[in-house]
Amino acid sequence: MRRAVVFLAVGPVAVAAAWLAAVTRSGRVCQFELFLATMLFLFTLAGSILVGLFDGYFARTLSVFPRALLTSASGAIVIWGLANAAAFAVSGGGLPFRVFQGIAPIGAAYAGVCALLANDWAETRTAKT
Repeated sequence: MRRAVVFLAVGPVAVAAAWLAAVTRSGRVCQFELFLATMLFLFTLAGSILVGLFDGYFARTLSVFPRALLTSASGAIVIWGLANAAAFAVSGGGLPFRVFQGIAPIGAAYAGVCALLANDWAETRTAKT
């Protein structure tokens, strides 16, 4: 349950809030920037569904830090793929794929932080005798 809350609620809201915080440093927020924050929330939510499933699968077999690295890699791939698919749909294939190279590290950081937040740090894995 904690994984679902982190990946589907906390993560997308944090990404949209970080975008709005970065934009408001420069002055007033216009309607287009609010629209972009909404689109960031929706794309991050769509990517979080897949990345949360990957993290749940990795949680069964890996410890926290290798899992966070693999979840980061899957987050970079999924978010980059979603951005390219959206750009292809909007522009009809007119934008080159390298336009969205900067979004992959953002997706990786987001997915890695969510994987660390979703971990149950209080759980101890000791052998029962």
